[in-house]
Amino acid sequence: MNLLIINDHGIYGGGTETRVRILLESFLEKKIFNEIHILQKYSDKLSDLYHQKNPNVIFHIIGNTQSAYLLAKRIIREHNIHLVQAHNLLAIQPYILLATKHAHIPVIWWSHDYWLLCAKRSFIDPFNAKKDQLCMNSPNKHIPRCMSFRTRIKHRIWKYIMNYCVTIAVSPSHILQEIHKSEHILNNRWKVIIPWIDPLFLEKRNNATTTPLLLKKKKNEKFLLFIGSLIEFKGAWVAAAALKIIVEKFPHTKLLFTGTEQEPTSRYRKEIEQQCISDGTYRNILFLGKKSKEEILQIYKITDAYLCPTVCMESFGLNWAEAMAAGVPVIASAIGSIPEYIPHEKTGLLFPARDPRALAHAVITLLSHKKIANAISQAGAAYAKRHFTAERASREIIDLYTSIIHDDSMRKKQ
Repeated sequence: MNLLIINDHGIYGGGTETRVRILLESFLEKKIFNEIHILQKYSDKLSDLYHQKNPNVIFHIIGNTQSAYLLAKRIIREHNIHLVQAHNLLAIQPYILLATKHAHIPVIWWSHDYWLLCAKRSFIDPFNAKKDQLCMNSPNKHIPRCMSFRTRIKHRIWKYIMNYCVTIAVSPSHILQEIHKSEHILNNRWKVIIPWIDPLFLEKRNNATTTPLLLKKKKNEKFLLFIGSLIEFKGAWVAAAALKIIVEKFPHTKLLFTGTEQEPTSRYRKEIEQQCISDGTYRNILFLGKKSKEEILQIYKITDAYLCPTVCMESFGLNWAEAMAAGVPVIASAIGSIPEYIPHEKTGLLFPARDPRALAHAVITLLSHKKIANAISQAGAAYAKRHFTAERASREIIDLYTSIIHDDSMRKKQ
């Protein structure tokens, strides 16, 4: 059997690509497919290295929408593809799936976010997330201010194509599944599979990492950690705004930022710096930039709380899940699918999205009550180690794929 994976960034990029790569490793280890083809919009030099290591994983780069359709059609025909695994398709666009429909190949669509409900992806304009324009309804229920008429028409066509081509959709949460179903997107063709994280964050040996310490924690210092892009919809600015209240109670608190958009020339970094200068908390922030997994594990050891202040409709967050697995207490926005994984005061603390004061009070609660922090840390780690394993997820996915291929084979025989 041969598999075709369609994803804008292939297997290298953000949290989605990391999970795709982990799943791919499981497929290779268990020899589920003879060949695995990756069709992607954006090239990555690491793809060539991966192919050299695994010759049966072949990468294909596409150009425009039309060439994507033709290339997918050729790959399906020439490489005897049995199954297609499609991801967000924001850049590649869903028209490519018409090639799979014409070839009568089953398609499993992985729904990582809300783009089929809103062309702006998460019910907001992600690049102007500070504005109070959080639209909790889908475009079907109102005329969205962030989309042109032309975009709305194209988006409606995309929904039709997905309903026409997709065999089954995989959702990371019941919340996301129910929202899609309420909008008549794929209706009853849904399967919920809890996402997985890098096994490194679940293994006991991560406590024995020999990576040199990046930071030294002084007496009375408290470290708050944010991992991810500083782009507005990730909510780093909410954490920065909350810092003013936090330092009134704990003046030696440091807010650590690690991830992208942290170059001194970055617009988003400059905005956070100006905000903290205005609040008098500039000395309490530290930009660490991108770090390796081993370095992040070291940072976790001295972190008092992990902050996920996203203002968009998150379906899952790889970074907060990994922090939870490492035993770091998580404080997150009560938005999107997050409450499904983080029940308030059980595996973490929740606060209303966009509310720096509420975030500050949640942080102060954790820093003031060690018993609460320890209880949340232990419960979160136990939950992560029970639910976020790649082994569990790959087993569920392989069972699903085998069932779909078997049903398709029986249908064709008839």
